[in-house]
Amino acid sequence: MEADLVLRAVVLPAGVTVIVLALLARRRPAIGVRESTSPWLALAAVLPAVLSYAQQEGAPGFAWPPTLAFGWSWVALALVGLSAVALRPAPASVRAAACAFVAMSVVVPPGHSDPVVRVAAAALVGASALAASSSAGRGAPGGVAEHVAWWLVFGLASVMALLSGFAKLSFVIASLSAAASFLALASARMPRLRTDGASNAAPACALGVLCFLGLGYDETGFPWWTWALLACAPAGLAVGAWSWGSSRARALAVVAVPTLLALVALVLALGWTGALARFGEPSGPDRDLYGLRAEP
Repeated sequence: MEADLVLRAVVLPAGVTVIVLALLARRRPAIGVRESTSPWLALAAVLPAVLSYAQQEGAPGFAWPPTLAFGWSWVALALVGLSAVALRPAPASVRAAACAFVAMSVVVPPGHSDPVVRVAAAALVGASALAASSSAGRGAPGGVAEHVAWWLVFGLASVMALLSGFAKLSFVIASLSAAASFLALASARMPRLRTDGASNAAPACALGVLCFLGLGYDETGFPWWTWALLACAPAGLAVGAWSWGSSRARALAVVAVPTLLALVALVLALGWTGALARFGEPSGPDRDLYGLRAEP
């Protein structure tokens, strides 16, 4: 059952997304238009997650309006993708702020409905998205290295969501990790699948939305600041814009710094709660692994 769910909710959404993007990337831009990157690449930050949500929840999960906070995840992620595509020509600061605040405005995790908290979370996510997009087009070794970074960051975020007790969210995040790994392989041969500012800002905002939901549904008791640190991990991509060392060294830094930030967030969360020692133990009958009893 678990293997079937992984295939349907992780591998299939990621594979469908990357195949569609690869087909779109093979099409030549219109005459007189010079596109170095597919304008639809930012959708890879949201489409696998929406498809994963659909696989797990089915048609009832798209009932309007959603009755649970997790039900708003597909709305927020769709807003991230559409905003990133629509604002691709806009300045990086405008794009990052708009994507973050529009998406976070519809996410109200359990216990975090305070407007001040939500605005602060949106500002944090917007700043992370701006930093993540700053390296694109500025001499960074963009492309494969950045996709690898997203693969590892989303992978660690999926582990943290699973250990927090929210398996459905873990599968949603894992689909983004799988898509990034497929894109890393494809972008090595298809330059139009290499990242740009919009396609770095979009996954940063998507991660912020999912971390905010993880915080609200967390049953393990991870400190809020570990979720915040995890949401800030994409900011480490900014090292790619620095003028130092060889391109290989900068590519390694682009992968290592965001991954290290995400890993530190996970380790601190586990160390703070002792969750690692309890991992693998059978759940009690009153434990709500999917957070379905939480109020929106």
